Amino acid sequence: MKRLRIGGDIWSVDLGDGCLASLDFYAVAGATDGPEAVSVRLQASRQTREAWRDSAPLFSSANWSAYKHDATTVFAVDRPLTSHIDVNEGRSRILLTYYPSVAESDRPMFGHPFDQIVCMDRLAASKRGMVLHAACGAVRRGALLLVGASGAGKSTLSALLTRQPMFTVLTDERSIVWTQDDVLRASGSPWSGTAGIAEPGEVPLAGVFFLRHADRNYIEPIPPTEAATELFRCSFPTFWYRPGMEFALEFCIRVAKEVPCRVFGFRPDESAVDYLRRELA
Repeated sequence: MKRLRIGGDIWSVDLGDGCLASLDFYAVAGATDGPEAVSVRLQASRQTREAWRDSAPLFSSANWSAYKHDATTVFAVDRPLTSHIDVNEGRSRILLTYYPSVAESDRPMFGHPFDQIVCMDRLAASKRGMVLHAACGAVRRGALLLVGASGAGKSTLSALLTRQPMFTVLTDERSIVWTQDDVLRASGSPWSGTAGIAEPGEVPLAGVFFLRHADRNYIEPIPPTEAATELFRCSFPTFWYRPGMEFALEFCIRVAKEVPCRVFGFRPDESAVDYLRRELA
């Protein structure tokens, strides 16, 4: 059994060989003392697919769907057909089920995208945080988020920042942001981008930069309303859970009001890092 810390919650994961190496990322991300908030278990079940496939999906993506079944949200993937995750209304008990006849090698594993989906679901249900399209760098004053959609330059800038000793890059692609004791915090995640940067650690959130490609390096303020809109646009909202969608917008507004938010236009070379370092000095 693994005890993990994800988004400020303690998770207890007992999947036997169904545990993926990506979970070890969270095992060292922080102290695991405290009450268990989420349990993840693997269990054989004879329940047929039709029990939850009869209803229309709450949400479907390219390779997974969310269904409502009784008091349970079922996240289902088509590879293999028998794999799904049940999350009860309390958003605290996660069950990976498989048919008893399924070979051990085909049993469900708690890897991507399910670890991210469940993290998103838990943060939304507890109204504590969200996952963002953002690189995250830790400096002396706290965590800095480099926010942008795919192609904004998160991985390029993150790779350049790793060469500067004042920056500890936690992720080049997806950050987890949440509140703990009413303090906004940020951490990396195992879901790295093209730079392949994924480091454990969580830090109080100190600033947000919205990335822009430019022919010169500059930093300029952005109004809180625009900052909240951009944060929401770069978030991973829980489309299958309406209260979570409403919370996501509220959370983006809070971050935009409480944390300094600026636009960072940058050239994709060492000059951008030197400029940012001087601005933060």
